[in-house]
Amino acid sequence: MRNCFLAGHGTPTKFLSTPNFPDFQHRFRFAWLEGCEAFSWANFVKFGALWSEIPAFGPGPQESTGPGTAPPGCTPGAFVGYICQPQVAYLLSTPITVGGVEYDYQLLARHAVFHSTFILDWVLGNRTLLDSIGDASDAFNQASIAEPTTLCRYLNSWTTYEPANYIKIGGYTELKVNEYNKLGL
Repeated sequence: MRNCFLAGHGTPTKFLSTPNFPDFQHRFRFAWLEGCEAFSWANFVKFGALWSEIPAFGPGPQESTGPGTAPPGCTPGAFVGYICQPQVAYLLSTPITVGGVEYDYQLLARHAVFHSTFILDWVLGNRTLLDSIGDASDAFNQASIAEPTTLCRYLNSWTTYEPANYIKIGGYTELKVNEYNKLGL
């Protein structure tokens, strides 16, 4: 396995709420941990990232980096995660019932817009990882969906959430979907 996308609960020191998250013993070309505050060396070292590839980022736009960030003899890798706790749902003023089950939270549709735009750009459009996240962030912000402003918690404060400012890439930001995607490279 050289590519991985995992969604679940995260912290800067563990992912999927388990202290025994597997150590894969090899370097991944691409790993995206879709969970709160999952962008950390403690999490990505299990995917073969080096300390130098996972810098301490603050919110804001990210600079591009080339494949030279990989250690000598290693495949360039990209390690993606949140540096905040993004809001993914909101409380409904009146619960709704679907199929006999009552729900009092609604998932934010903007996240679906973000992920579908990212997939279209990166996989089908053959764009770079950094550009695809930027385009998906623009789509997220421009989506005309009637829902509350999306927030995120960063350093114990709530602020307006913009994906391009809080989703970070360690390693090779310019990675394209099929670049370095063959065993032995």
